[in-house]
This record gives sequence, C-alpha cells and structure tokens, in this order.
Amino acid sequence: MFDVHVIGAGPGGSFAAIGALAQGKKVLISEEDAQVGSPVKCSGHISVTGLEKMSEHINYKPAVQNSITTAHIRAGKQLFVIKNQGGPKSLVLDRAKLDAICAAAAEKEGAVLSLNSKARMPYEADCIIGADGPASSVAQAFGFPKISRFVSCFQAEFDYQCEDVHAVEVLLSEKNYPGFFGWVIPITNERARIGLGVEMPHISKRAFDGMLSEFKLEYSKCESCLSGVIPIAARAKTAGTFGKKKVCLVGDAAGQVKASTGGGIFFASQCGLLAGKNAATPEKYESQWRGAFGTDLLMHSLLHDAFARSGDGGAALMLSLGKTFMFDALLSECGEMDRASVMLKASTLQKWLGIFTGGKRSGNMETLEEKSSRK
Repeated sequence: MFDVHVIGAGPGGSFAAIGALAQGKKVLISEEDAQVGSPVKCSGHISVTGLEKMSEHINYKPAVQNSITTAHIRAGKQLFVIKNQGGPKSLVLDRAKLDAICAAAAEKEGAVLSLNSKARMPYEADCIIGADGPASSVAQAFGFPKISRFVSCFQAEFDYQCEDVHAVEVLLSEKNYPGFFGWVIPITNERARIGLGVEMPHISKRAFDGMLSEFKLEYSKCESCLSGVIPIAARAKTAGTFGKKKVCLVGDAAGQVKASTGGGIFFASQCGLLAGKNAATPEKYESQWRGAFGTDLLMHSLLHDAFARSGDGGAALMLSLGKTFMFDALLSECGEMDRASVMLKASTLQKWLGIFTGGKRSGNMETLEEKSSRK
C-alpha cells in the first residue's frame, strides 16, 4: 500500500515525507507518541537562516515566541559578545508547535500520519526512513553502527528577570558543564529557559542542581522540565540496502547534529528532504547528505572539542584571544549558526581583514565582482 514508511514525526521525519511525496510516493508516517511534538526534548532556539530554508515547505512563524539578536558567551571572567547588526540571528520557538506544523505540512501533501504507533519489522514499505531519535529502533533493527558520543541535557522554564530579552547567555565551564555548556534562553522579559548539557558519562541532573544553586533558583518553581540525550557524532553509516529493504536514517537517528550547540533541526529537515528524494537509493542519500553538510558538521565537532578539552582557563583564554583579534566583530557581521563552512569563504575572511585592519584591504584579497569590473 505504501512506498515509503517514515518512523518518527519530528521535523526530520516530516520533511523526509515531503521529499518522498514530491517524487510521487505514497508515504506513511508512524509516530509512537499520542501527539506530535510531545513530550518536548529541545530548547527551541533555532537559527533564522535554518528556519527560512525550512519555510520553503512550512510556515514556522506561528511557533515563534521571541527573537535573539545577541549572544553573551562567558568563561570565567571573560565575556565574548556577538551582536547581529542586521536583525535577529535566531528565534525562540514553541518546539511542540513547530513539530505539529511540520507534520501538518506533510499531511497536506498527502502523507498518512499514524499516532500511538510503535512501528516494528517488517514495516509497511520496502523503503524505510528512520527519524526516530538517537536511540533509533530502525538503526537497531538493521544493525547500523552505534553513535559514539552523546550529551546529556536538562532544562526547565523559570520566572527570571532577563537583562536583555533578546540576548541568549552561553556559559562555558569544564567544572560545571563538562564537555558542553549551560544556557539561559529568554522567552519574555520575566521568563527564560535555563538548562545545560554535559558529555556522557557525566549526569546532567546532578549538574543542573548545582546550576540552580549558582543562579539562586533552587527553591524557585520550575515548569516544562525536559531531559534527554543529544548525539554529537554522526554514525559511520546512515543508509543501506538489506535484502528488499532500503533504509535511510535522518536527524538524531543519524547523528546529524551540531556538536558545538546540540542543534539539529536545520540538518534534520534538509537531510530529511534528501532521504525522501532518495528513499529507493540509500547509497545516493548517504553520498549527498555528507557532500552537502559533512564539512559543516565536522567544523562544529572541531569547535566543540576545542572548547571542551581546553578546561576553564583555556576557554577563557580562547575568548580573550578572540576579542583581541576581533573575531567577535567578524561573527557579528558574518556569523552563520548552521553552515560553519560559510566562514571559510574568501569574502567572509576578507570582511574580517577589513575589520582587523581598520577598513584597509589586503593586497591580494580581491572580490570576483571587482575582477569582473576591470575586464
């Protein structure tokens, strides 16, 4: 009856369904929970560029709760400020609502959505897309390589006086948040999502109790508590053919997550489209998603390791050097939250040289437009 069976109705699964439907396939989405997007397992802080890319298929705006223009990154006494001059760099969203919007878009295109459905072998189609999280049952069923590294996270919402409702706080401390970081994400002037992640085998709940004590919130009422694990390494293999079954893994199930921040909605949605398009040719999907986003994910992994392994003093030193060489100005002007490889482009490096040299151009850094104008 169905050509493609998608397991999981998050953004990755819904976009995979949309990709398959665009190829004229009949698609079933199985979601194990009774409601799409519940329980919530995400901070809901997402880049504008990523959401705009997704807006080719969905209208995300009803889920928006706040806009973020500034990031305050703290390590010890060092403060690194990234302030976007051109409007919001990221948005705070109601994640459950965003998931519902994505699933509704897939249904509108023709997908059949089945809730309270724990899909198991042999599945309802020969083409299977596993978008069922880091503990993917699809990955287990077909013996895919395991994900090697995870971050354990804990977050809750508090009544909290935010100095700047449009500024997110990022807290670096190997002692308090080993292998990751803490965060304060404003929702309104008087309410924020406060949480942290620690690289496993550290335990996030224990670290979270310490964080609340530091913020003097240990006796405050918290709501919307969530906990979960985030992969910070991609599986060595995310697609394959197993007899008659063609299998692709998407999003957290594949480990398509930014190791630097734990964010993965942009990559899940875009890799989902590729998986849907290539559901019958999984090897092609593997090649395409790694070619499109592998460099970005590698750079996020290198950034994560640079801070995670530097210790508290090292992180503070790195931020100090960043300010010395005006990387804060570069990121404010050209920063890209998802596509880290964009920062390698000559035009971006040229902007940094302009900032660093007070507007003077390096002798051999010339734009393509300038070369063309001389011809």
